Amino acid sequence: MRLKDNVIIKFREDQKVTVINKRTTEFLIEDVNKYYFNILSNRYFDKAISDEVKSFLMENNLVCNNEDYSIIDSSLQNNLYYIESIANSPNISSTKIQKEIQNKKIGIVGIGGTGTVVLEHLQRIGFLCN
Repeated sequence: MRLKDNVIIKFREDQKVTVINKRTTEFLIEDVNKYYFNILSNRYFDKAISDEVKSFLMENNLVCNNEDYSIIDSSLQNNLYYIESIANSPNISSTKIQKEIQNKKIGIVGIGGTGTVVLEHLQRIGFLCN
């Protein structure tokens, strides 16, 4: 398990709190000894955190499972981070969703001004042209 790519961890020395930011949401954890900060700043963890912290991270959609993104073409890896950021469960596989997109068949009628732009955007998210 690891923190999602869009989660930011900071420590506020003056307040002795670890700050977890995800977009517009901010969580503060009282952390006098920087215990939680040290664990969370590693971003990857499995057994290093308590069940209570793990539950908190999962309930607030801050973590995802470790996946090997190297199996997907590097030009599509940003898509994986986007899928990961909007997924509402750590058990959703970004690589599985990206592969499903690549295996879908779609048709575009007319490749004029609008169709060309639509085709380009579809290719960028992973649809393959045959």
